[in-house]
Amino acid sequence: QAVQMIIRESNLAFALASIFLMIVAGSVIYVLAIPIIQQEMAWGTSGVGILAGVGAIGLLIGAYLMGVFGHHFDLKILMISCFVLLGGVLVIFPFINHFSMFLVITLIGGIVISPIFIGQDTLIHHYADELIRGRVFSLRDWVLNCTFVIGALIVGLLATQIKKSY
Repeated sequence: QAVQMIIRESNLAFALASIFLMIVAGSVIYVLAIPIIQQEMAWGTSGVGILAGVGAIGLLIGAYLMGVFGHHFDLKILMISCFVLLGGVLVIFPFINHFSMFLVITLIGGIVISPIFIGQDTLIHHYADELIRGRVFSLRDWVLNCTFVIGALIVGLLATQIKKSY
């Protein structure tokens, strides 16, 4: 029933597709960024922890901004814009070698991720029939977790095959 509803309702399909894209980006960060930060840049686990904390602050700022200003924007256009900004952050990532710049990029990444997550949930709440909304959220979680596992596996396999050169 949830799959049928998602096929019928384009806003739900958009929300699920955006979850897929978000998790693929998360897989890249998880598989590539953490080892680079820990080992190649020699910032260790504490460096990853600090960056994660800054990213969480970005998520809070993004949620606040979304709560205050989000209703002024078309939700799907806002989400697409945030994906573009997130893509820019991911493209810039390999070229940064100063910890302070990583902090700024991570903060920006957190800020733009938050409206995407909020938008996904909002679309599901608004467009899923109340009787099967729980099934849609359950399917969302399946897509999220399976995409992360498959994405991390693919990125990990590719990372072992491609040598990094500076």
